Amino acid sequence: MKFVAYRSLLAAAVIGLASSANAAISDYLGQGLNLTDAYMQASSDCGGTCDGDIAKQLQAMGYTTNDVLEAVLAGGGDKSFILSSLVLSAVDTGLTIDQIMSSLLQLDSVSALDAVMAMADAAKQNPSIDMSAVVEAALAAGVSGDVLVAGLLAAGVDANTVESLATQAGVSDSDIDAGLSLAAALSNDSATGAGSSTETLTPTNENTTPPVISGV
Repeated sequence: MKFVAYRSLLAAAVIGLASSANAAISDYLGQGLNLTDAYMQASSDCGGTCDGDIAKQLQAMGYTTNDVLEAVLAGGGDKSFILSSLVLSAVDTGLTIDQIMSSLLQLDSVSALDAVMAMADAAKQNPSIDMSAVVEAALAAGVSGDVLVAGLLAAGVDANTVESLATQAGVSDSDIDAGLSLAAALSNDSATGAGSSTETLTPTNENTTPPVISGV
């Protein structure tokens, strides 16, 4: 099944996350620490700069992408960094924008807003990723217009560009306005220290089948 293959490739792309540090998370797991505690200790050892290497080790040990993301989140790691790095690595492996977007939306810990933000951030870093392709992929994958607009804005895409891309892709004016309001609410929450609103202001994906790293 092609979709399963895409998910496997996306999961494998995590292994490509760069890091020069040697975070021996397997040692901490061997000492009886749970995954989150082991992640936090390994990340602390390298000053929080080796998430890629930690992810690689967990992948080799058979943990799923969901396991890795949950550990990163529970351990206070940078979810946005991990996701955008994952997207960039997946692009390097040859996956299309549509494939990557669909795969991201299969992850239990990733909301539609998270996925759009990660894809948009990766597009900003890699000129070969067309932002309009990100928009089309998100809509094709079932992301609503308002969440699409909010995700692009939250990733730092210029508001005029966002409105132009959304309009060209057929997003209604009402959804664009709703997206602008959602983005403003997210920005306000961040400015006031209320924390991320992605879990409460946008629906999470209902699919409960996580990508599997090995044995697919």
